[in-house]
Amino acid sequence: MKRIFVLIFFLASVAVFSQDSTNTFDYNYKKGMKYYNNGVDSIKKYVPGSQFPQCSKMPEQAMSQFKKAFPYLEKARLLNPKDETTLKALMGTASAVGNNEKYIQYKKELEALNKK
Repeated sequence: MKRIFVLIFFLASVAVFSQDSTNTFDYNYKKGMKYYNNGVDSIKKYVPGSQFPQCSKMPEQAMSQFKKAFPYLEKARLLNPKDETTLKALMGTASAVGNNEKYIQYKKELEALNKK
């Protein structure tokens, strides 16, 4: 009886620890926002007085951070499509990398959420 209990406990523990934490909203949101905020900080640091996303000169370091943020924020959006902060960050990211099509898509999604 003890062996069965230990085996069941072990299998349950393995199942809990083997869950992929990278497939959660929190993980992807936090990781994406880290890169997004680094990008915004790079703009403020290298282009004094600029207002993101109206910045006309995008530093390469900022562009790199926005590109890294995009897949994490997109995954967070897929996991929680009603999170307004994620959509706003995606709009800023799309604008920063010059993807107007995605910017418009996220803007429409955000407007649809606000109508409800």
